[in-house]
Amino acid sequence: MVHGRQDRLILEVESGNISTPTDILSIVEHIKSSKRREVLVVVTGSGNVAGQITSVATQSHHNKILLSEWDEILALEQLLEAQLITAALKSQKINATYIDPFQYTLIRMVGNSGSPQISESETIKEVKNTVGSKLPNSIVVMCGLVGKNEQGKITIIRDNTEKIFTVLKKALNTPLHKKLSYSNTS
Repeated sequence: MVHGRQDRLILEVESGNISTPTDILSIVEHIKSSKRREVLVVVTGSGNVAGQITSVATQSHHNKILLSEWDEILALEQLLEAQLITAALKSQKINATYIDPFQYTLIRMVGNSGSPQISESETIKEVKNTVGSKLPNSIVVMCGLVGKNEQGKITIIRDNTEKIFTVLKKALNTPLHKKLSYSNTS
């Protein structure tokens, strides 16, 4: 028996696999065809854009970029794709809300900067308060691997990414999690 709300769906969209406008429109069509009333879209991973940015930034041996600076740079791809999905939903008259990780601290991280861990209790509280209050009236789009550490700095979640979805499912009281993948064929 599956416990929890069956009218909520966490839809994972892998970042970096979105390479064309058709990919974004496919995501929108998937959301529109969903029989679920409440959908949380979670953009995860990093792909082509992050790799290109990293390559440019490291081409000079004089570049000494701090881990915290890398995390902010790498977060940009997820932010961009989440905002593009939100804009595409809105353009089709679907009420959508983008949760900006620079403004809202949904995913709380604790521990040292080299390997911070997800604070499950704090993250559940933040997701319930922020996402839970918006879901009844809006599709919510967020970055899934971008959190903030104890100092308020953006942090990329590198290890145990599946824990994010365990925590999100607990916070939203739903067992439903679907992963969408798109292949780069262009």
